[in-house]
Amino acid sequence: MNTEEYERHRRLLDEQLRADLELIRAGHEARLRALDALRDGSRGETLATLETQTAETQTGAAPAVPAVQGSNVHDILDVFPQLPEVFDKADVVRILGYVPHRATLNRAWDHLLQKGKIVMAHHSQGRRPTIYRKLPQGE
Repeated sequence: MNTEEYERHRRLLDEQLRADLELIRAGHEARLRALDALRDGSRGETLATLETQTAETQTGAAPAVPAVQGSNVHDILDVFPQLPEVFDKADVVRILGYVPHRATLNRAWDHLLQKGKIVMAHHSQGRRPTIYRKLPQGE
């Protein structure tokens, strides 16, 4: 293995580590939201739901959510103002607390692109996600 191959593999491993850590953070935040909901009683969730989410997150599975929740473009559009100026899918997942279907995300991206609210800053490449940038209102 030459130095160039080594560096390329090293960068890939570092990128994978960052992606894995983001998934862990997203799982932790989902568990915290579930715990807060239990405390507040706002969603009527049970302790069993929290335990199920915790077990699934620890095994690497996405938290269980109703299918309706994951297939609504409006969920993504509703959290759009909360997204940072430059964002990707992981930011959306972190704010939503669940992983939407890929088609749902694509419909949301298409809608926001057509309305002139975002532009694609960097196209996805390999394991690197597509990065979007919010446009100032009026552009």
